[in-house]
Amino acid sequence: MNKQVIIAIASLFTLYCSCTNEEMENAKAPYMGEIRFSVTGTPVDSLYIIAERVVDYTSYAMAHDINRGNGRFIYNRPSTVSNKKNRRLSAYPVKIGCYVVSGINCSYKDFGYSYMDEIMSGAGTSRLLLEQRTYSLADAEIISRLPKGSIVTPDKWNDHNPYSNYVTPLSKDVVQASSELYDVGRDEAVDIAVAAESKSLNLTIQFTITKDMSDTPFRVTMVETELAGIPNTLEIYSGLIDYGRTYKVFYPTSPVTPDTYDATEVRCSGTLRALSLVTPKSASMSNGPGILQIMVHVETQDGKRKVLSGKINLYNTITREEITEVTDNDMLRNLKTEATLSIEADCLLSSSAITGDITQVTGIDAWQGTGEEIVVESDNPEELTN
Repeated sequence: MNKQVIIAIASLFTLYCSCTNEEMENAKAPYMGEIRFSVTGTPVDSLYIIAERVVDYTSYAMAHDINRGNGRFIYNRPSTVSNKKNRRLSAYPVKIGCYVVSGINCSYKDFGYSYMDEIMSGAGTSRLLLEQRTYSLADAEIISRLPKGSIVTPDKWNDHNPYSNYVTPLSKDVVQASSELYDVGRDEAVDIAVAAESKSLNLTIQFTITKDMSDTPFRVTMVETELAGIPNTLEIYSGLIDYGRTYKVFYPTSPVTPDTYDATEVRCSGTLRALSLVTPKSASMSNGPGILQIMVHVETQDGKRKVLSGKINLYNTITREEITEVTDNDMLRNLKTEATLSIEADCLLSSSAITGDITQVTGIDAWQGTGEEIVVESDNPEELTN
């Protein structure tokens, strides 16, 4: 929590909190109370819980099993609690004072925190933040997630939106929890009610490819998709998202039904989970957040295989869906946990290029061809299929 916020909260609740600095603790033998947790809202099995005393700042972190109703200290364990006794606690001893509590449930794989020390290192002097891992295109974590036959490698692919690095789709929802202010007195056991809420976004993106086969019949064998504008930072206490930096993400997309040489349309759909999605600054931006890139793998009847690329600014599509709002302190708040972006304009595809839209309509996002055509030299057709 920001230091200024802590000071403000402490001032507002001075009358509510009965403790004074003299009463709080004796340097040799600090006065202690206990806190227990009850969790409501979004169902989760466990939480990393952070308890912060707002006057004469100190903080603790616990790994709490909600189903069992107990847990252990993982940061700033009091000296009165031995390692052996710390294995399972139903109540957590803390120095007396006025506390606010926040919590988080997320995947270690997504965020990389094995202990809370990294998060808690700035406690009392800066905001406590949860930051998703980021990667370059060459990192194994990105490469290993791409489908077999992908052309998205540094030596094969020209990135037509190269403004940032990458995150991976979240492997599970991010759940954040917070409490009101509680006064913990000497030798007192206080039950703290914590409200949990999902803070991530489950996103489905749908679009239609219209096939121009006046030159030669072809079929779509695979579609690769890259979405830009994914923030990676959550403020733990407020549950708001810092969108000062955004990243790109590859996510799986496939035709709803397998394409054939006779079909004239291919409906594509893909899903991903992310912290949020940032809207482009305007509908005219060709790079940056809110740009969707597609790499369409095609095969003609004579066996020639190519990868054709294009992109689209999703300003109108995202705005219409009303996914987020910007707060007064310039943070991002998700307005929903699930959203579907259905792109109204069809992507016009020939056997040699993405040529844009069939029609250009004001207020509807428009596809752009990049002019790039990658000829795939391979004797193995499986390299172009999932």
